[in-house]
Amino acid sequence: MDNKTLSIIHRPFGNGQPYFQQPFERFPRMPRVGEPIMVGAGTVPTHAAETMHVQYRLESESEAHLVDATCIGESDCIGNDPGQRWWMAVLPAVNIATTVYYRFKACTGSDDVYSSWYACSVGKTFKSGRITTWTSYGNDGVVIRCEDLSIQFADNNGKLSISISKENQQYVHYASGSAWQVSELEDSLELKGSCTVVIDKKNLTWRVDRDSATCFSMTKPVEISETFDETGRAFAYVTISARAPAGERYAGFGERYNALDQRGNIILNRVFEQYKNQRLKTYVPMPFFITNRNWGLHVHTERLVEFDMASRAPDQWSMCMETVVGEACRFDFLFGSPQAIRSAFIAHNPQCPPIPEWALGLWMSANDWNSQELVERMAEKTRETDIPATALVIEAWSDETTFYIFNDAEYEVKDTPFTLKDFHFKRDGLWPDPKGMIKRLLEQGIHTVLWQIPVLRSLDNRKHRQHELDKTHAVEHKLVLGTAAGS
Repeated sequence: MDNKTLSIIHRPFGNGQPYFQQPFERFPRMPRVGEPIMVGAGTVPTHAAETMHVQYRLESESEAHLVDATCIGESDCIGNDPGQRWWMAVLPAVNIATTVYYRFKACTGSDDVYSSWYACSVGKTFKSGRITTWTSYGNDGVVIRCEDLSIQFADNNGKLSISISKENQQYVHYASGSAWQVSELEDSLELKGSCTVVIDKKNLTWRVDRDSATCFSMTKPVEISETFDETGRAFAYVTISARAPAGERYAGFGERYNALDQRGNIILNRVFEQYKNQRLKTYVPMPFFITNRNWGLHVHTERLVEFDMASRAPDQWSMCMETVVGEACRFDFLFGSPQAIRSAFIAHNPQCPPIPEWALGLWMSANDWNSQELVERMAEKTRETDIPATALVIEAWSDETTFYIFNDAEYEVKDTPFTLKDFHFKRDGLWPDPKGMIKRLLEQGIHTVLWQIPVLRSLDNRKHRQHELDKTHAVEHKLVLGTAAGS
């Protein structure tokens, strides 16, 4: 077989989808020390390779090792399959900071075909160890250092604020902080203030007590693992692990669709637009939760956080917080009733106006309510069945081109803003009287919400004059993202 007719496909980061990887990627995309590295590949044509191997070496090695790849995919009992077929191989875990180089070798039965060399870098891993020094900074708290890490504990207006960083980084200033009462014992350091923090000198783990009860107790030292993305940018992942007592419940994490209590789940602080069946995925995440034992936690980040709420181990919860190497990782413990925790959480943020009472009621919606007749019929059913709905979301109200004009409304194309009088609604159309519909729903106590998305979709070869004007306006006024070249 001619080598030129065989191509090996391997894209280490795939299309970047955070929840589902493609079979020709690297798993994980950004490996850490101690993790096996699985690499996947395909060929064009699909069935061109009879066998596949992967050569690999560390940057300190001159000779490459070889592992076999396993063929996976669809096949009948004798291997005659017109479907997909992929190859997977597992490279051994590396236990030092290094770069791993690898390439694929496909055997066709008559030729050997090689891919390009790929590289992935694995950074260092640090764990908190024996305390070497500690320093009190008065109202800014106490900074405790071990060989690789420094951790700041601050009594911050009733919150326990913690900052974790590499050794000798600048500590955080707290304008409303209070000085700790520090007691140094043989095996521990004790900080007393609005709560009590007992720190183990051997490994810099800690326990948090308040009102004679233990709120938080670590099960293992702090761990920081460094790794690298496809551009070579270094990231650090800081992991905290603690006991999850039987009966402790965890609620929050932003808008979630599966349950109130998230014990037993792994939850990501990640924005993700999931079409239907969202479950644990959300586009309104928040790295904040409360418990039924009078404490809560908030991570100061807009980056990824993985919360394992007693999923991998039924008696332990953990959080793995992403930072850029060189940045501190910060989080707060908050105490008291849910109301008190909420008040402490928003105390230093801009005050939001109170949510209207109707927004706290029952909301109703369905993706296929695509006409006024159907919406009003559903609203009438809620009245007949005595369901006290206070909000109704209409998702399929607009056309599928502009996404802001009622479907099948008639209008003259224009390049200035529309008003209601610009539209004609057909009496036998999908939305004969949207203004009247909204008024009647409100008389029933139901507030109408129109689902909207800020998108200028591609129409391929279809022509739509209004859409073309909208796109021109958006580009001219820089309302869309552009390329580095300015287009």
